[in-house]
Amino acid sequence: MLPVEYGKRQCFISADPDDPGLKHVIDYLGDDNIVTATDCGHPEGRRYAVAVQESLALPDVALERKKKMLWDNALRLYPMRP
Repeated sequence: MLPVEYGKRQCFISADPDDPGLKHVIDYLGDDNIVTATDCGHPEGRRYAVAVQESLALPDVALERKKKMLWDNALRLYPMRP
């Protein structure tokens, strides 16, 4: 397999909503393996309180893709039942 195929099969990207190029990563790799990062609890990650709002406000990213990054993909990565 190509390296990108291995990545899509078994890797997840944890991205802050303000990561530069996030939209391009979504367009190139797809939205199946991206989760929203919050750095909750870390002193340098004070933006966790607004991470959901910032993720929902991402320009040019469809709402369904945002839902996957905020919820669906995390449930696959951490198989918990709501």
